[in-house]
Amino acid sequence: MKKTYVFFLFLILSVCPAFAATQGKGSLESQDGQMILKLRGTPYERGYQHGVLLKDQIQHNITTFIEGPKGPFQARVEAFIEHLPQLLSIIPDRFKEEMAGISDGADIAYDKILMLNLFPEMFHCSGITVSGPASQEELYHVRVLDYSIGKHLQKTAVLQVVEPDGKIPYMNVSYAGFIGTVTGMNLEKIALGEIGGLGYGKWDGIPMAFLLREILENAASLDEVKDILENSPRTCEYYYVFSDGKTKDSLGVYATPTQLQYILPSEAYEDIPTGELREQPSHCLLLTGQPRPPEKHSTLVERILENYGKIDVPILMKIIKRPIAHQSNLHNAIFQPSVLKVWIAHAGPNDEPACDQPYHAWDLKLLLNAAD
Repeated sequence: MKKTYVFFLFLILSVCPAFAATQGKGSLESQDGQMILKLRGTPYERGYQHGVLLKDQIQHNITTFIEGPKGPFQARVEAFIEHLPQLLSIIPDRFKEEMAGISDGADIAYDKILMLNLFPEMFHCSGITVSGPASQEELYHVRVLDYSIGKHLQKTAVLQVVEPDGKIPYMNVSYAGFIGTVTGMNLEKIALGEIGGLGYGKWDGIPMAFLLREILENAASLDEVKDILENSPRTCEYYYVFSDGKTKDSLGVYATPTQLQYILPSEAYEDIPTGELREQPSHCLLLTGQPRPPEKHSTLVERILENYGKIDVPILMKIIKRPIAHQSNLHNAIFQPSVLKVWIAHAGPNDEPACDQPYHAWDLKLLLNAAD
């Protein structure tokens, strides 16, 4: 009976543009064919809401990414599992409580939920901001996520709209069962995205997606972003792009467990690890992912300069098309944090890259009000 109920629930969600299912203070609804998951309350309460409302999608991701056949990276997976006790001792308790809530709500073993949330640390995209005269004095922040689309992760894509007790509300462009953040924006108008690097095996820190969750929940300025980064143990090697819609400033970061390098708009910087100089147009911050061939960066610069002074959301959608986005382009987000708006595209049903798919516009303030 329960399986039949879940089947009809998602059948309704797929055809009804405004249907909502509820669990406690949380809800799941479909708008323009996109799943919106609204979560409220304590970490455990939010996790339980998440688990109940997205049980089937979470199980799909568990089956695909955790229970699937052993692959060529099995040795790395086994080394990671041996390191789990150290990671668990560092992960903040509230994240473990939230994962426990998902486990209970979805009736899936906790260790599988944990592995689902940590597997991005085992395997390691582009970030752009334009502002000032480049974009008619508006700040836009672009996040291009290039990640495997062959396992249909995009079919479980969900925009999480979260009101955590005692912390800053935020939106998280995510997937069923994942509580961490790789793309998001909070009510204080801080937007963020990450770009994976190397550093495999360096796991004595807060996993990247949880570290970005810390920032979304607690940072109201770029100085507070820096403070969290500087005072948190970090893992592996990552590049980050942060923006503040209140000041219309942005910040690039190169981060390892032992090093932080800040990259500012307009300024040329030495790419790590290639050592090559990267030029940036005025009022622009451009970071591209691994591998970072010079021609990809130069193509991005050329497209920015061709449209300089008139850059807006539709133009940015064209700028980030291939080869800026890869064939593996899983999702894109174009934030306008000053007004708490975002345009999001996901990879297509047959693994077409997100840059070639329709974008959907969202307003964080309206989404939060709709949750009241």
